[in-house]
Amino acid sequence: ALVQGSVAAPDAIRSKALSREEGLSSDTVYGVVADAAGRIWLSGDAGLTRYDPESDGIKTYHREHGLQGEEFNSGAYHRLRDGRLAFGGPGGFNIFDPTRLTENRLPPHVALTRVEVLGAPAPGPKPYWLLERIDLGYRANILSLDFGALDFASPKRNRFAYRMTGLTDRWPHHAHQYRVGRSSARGAGRKFRLSLERHAAQAHHPP
Repeated sequence: ALVQGSVAAPDAIRSKALSREEGLSSDTVYGVVADAAGRIWLSGDAGLTRYDPESDGIKTYHREHGLQGEEFNSGAYHRLRDGRLAFGGPGGFNIFDPTRLTENRLPPHVALTRVEVLGAPAPGPKPYWLLERIDLGYRANILSLDFGALDFASPKRNRFAYRMTGLTDRWPHHAHQYRVGRSSARGAGRKFRLSLERHAAQAHHPP
């Protein structure tokens, strides 16, 4: 839980509980420190997480972003006089200036890489990634779609969500699944919708 406020104004003190449901990569926290902008940094056993109290936004950094490892040591954190933050773990330590971190805000492109109907590749003159619609015969009740994200910075941390209109209104998430199969895809005008949550530095924003 995070507590905001001052003992000088006890009535204004507010607390907020954060967990995996709110976007944390783990419920384990070894260190908590605030940067000069008021954002909260949390070290644990699944990367380094930044929480913004103003927007409730959560961003997590991992080994592939330069961390000494996924796990940090309890109590091994410090804010230096110049504003830099230091976190230590079994593999060493990281020292960085939060104001100099850059973010790629461009959404990654998602491409359709393969279409199978009744277990066989769908024929057609166009490459799969240029298709805007797929025409199915009345017997074609099994459809498989393969897709990929053109984001190679941290592909293992991308998460897809999808739904097909007329079949479900839910958006189930799949961390490493790049194929969707449907055995009841028949029906006029069904639309397949795909969403990608980028984890190049894992970001979570409240709805």
